[in-house]
Amino acid sequence: MKNNFAIRCTTLSVVIVFTLLISSVFVYALSSSWGFTMGYDGCYLNGSKNNVYHSLAKGGVSISGTIRNTYSQPGATGPNQLTFVLMNKTSGNSFGKVTVTPVANGFKTFAGTFSSVGGGTSYYLVIYRANPDGRTLVGSGTLKNL
Repeated sequence: MKNNFAIRCTTLSVVIVFTLLISSVFVYALSSSWGFTMGYDGCYLNGSKNNVYHSLAKGGVSISGTIRNTYSQPGATGPNQLTFVLMNKTSGNSFGKVTVTPVANGFKTFAGTFSSVGGGTSYYLVIYRANPDGRTLVGSGTLKNL
C-alpha cells in the first residue's frame, strides 16, 4: 500500500515538472524581442540581411515598442513615418504592416497587429521610411502571439 502511494506521488511529481517545463517553453516561443538603430541617412533595415529571425507560434501577432530620436542633424526634416513589415523567410509571405511616426524629441510608444502566421522560426522584420530625414532612430520592443 505504501509502495503504491509512493509510485503515485512520484508519477504526479513527474507530470507536474513536465507540465511546467512545457509551459515555460511554450510561453518563451510566444514572444520575441526586436531592436534597431537607423542612422540619420538610412531608410531601410531588413532582419533577414542581418540574420535576425523570430520564432512565433501559429496565430495572430502583435508588435509593440518604443522609438527614440537620438540625434538630429542640423536642418533635419520630419520625422518621417516608419513602416514595420513582418515577413517569413521560408515562404516569402508578408503578414501586413504597422506604421508609426516618431516624435522629434523624446519617446514614441506604439502597438499594432499583423495577420495570422503559420508558426515557425523564420520570421523577420523589415523596417523602412520613405526618405532619410536627418534623424537617427533607436527602437526596441516585442513581437508576440495573440
